[in-house]
Amino acid sequence: MDNHLKEACESIDASMFSADTFLTATNREELRVYMGRWMRGLRKWDKQATDAIEESNRIINSYDDGKCPDCQEPIAQNVCHEESCPNCEHVFYDPDVFHDPDQIEG
Repeated sequence: MDNHLKEACESIDASMFSADTFLTATNREELRVYMGRWMRGLRKWDKQATDAIEESNRIINSYDDGKCPDCQEPIAQNVCHEESCPNCEHVFYDPDVFHDPDQIEG
């Protein structure tokens, strides 16, 4: 855990568990709503991370041996749609979105 996140969590813990926060049903319910917002945010980011990995895998797998067709360098594991090769500036495409003109056979 990053230091700033750890400090933020410890600050929340200190304020939550050192006061009478949990004594009333209203406070507990408001806390449940707030924590639900955190959980929805975490699920959203988990899905975005999974989608990004799937996109990168589609891109890499659409090129022979997962290499750039221009310079033959391996494509980075975190490549994104329309991102350029750092070596030769070839543009990579997600095949589910757009087919790379260099990959289309005439």
